[in-house]
Amino acid sequence: PSEEDVKNITDVPMISLPNFGQKLKISNFGYHGIRKFVYSKFLSPIIPYDKLLLSLSNKISNSLEKSLDIHPDILQGEQEVGALASIKVGKKLGIPVTVDIHNIWPEELASTGHIKRNSTVFKNLMNIEQKIVENADHVIVVNDFMKNYIMSNFKVDDDKLTIIPPGGEIIHQNHEKINHFRFM
Repeated sequence: PSEEDVKNITDVPMISLPNFGQKLKISNFGYHGIRKFVYSKFLSPIIPYDKLLLSLSNKISNSLEKSLDIHPDILQGEQEVGALASIKVGKKLGIPVTVDIHNIWPEELASTGHIKRNSTVFKNLMNIEQKIVENADHVIVVNDFMKNYIMSNFKVDDDKLTIIPPGGEIIHQNHEKINHFRFM
């Protein structure tokens, strides 16, 4: 997770993975630059989103594996790129993986007109989403809608999903609140 998500958590040791962008303080700049490129209406017809996603996640997983000089209790991957990278490393090293899915990227791309729902890229991205939720040990979603979408579209059991709304309380199966105080 990003530094902002964990800066107030003191009872669980968090390890941030070093990367080139962090050293130069350009992580946000680089992220927004890639995002602007990926969401360009002019370039979207020629961007192979599925191949881009797999390529970026492979680069991150290689970096992640080299950076782990300890054996963490769990890996958490946010969004598709981080989720794929974490799953690859977690499976290889025997570390459980939780993925944090904020949205369904192929649905977002289709709804904004960047790809067509009946395209090969959309189908490939949906297959990647399916693999993410199947291979993760646990899945965090932001609301009931996302939980229901994932359960119905990817055939995931309720007990594999936890709802953690942005800035809200952690909610697990049967809407049981796990924490009554949120750090952020």
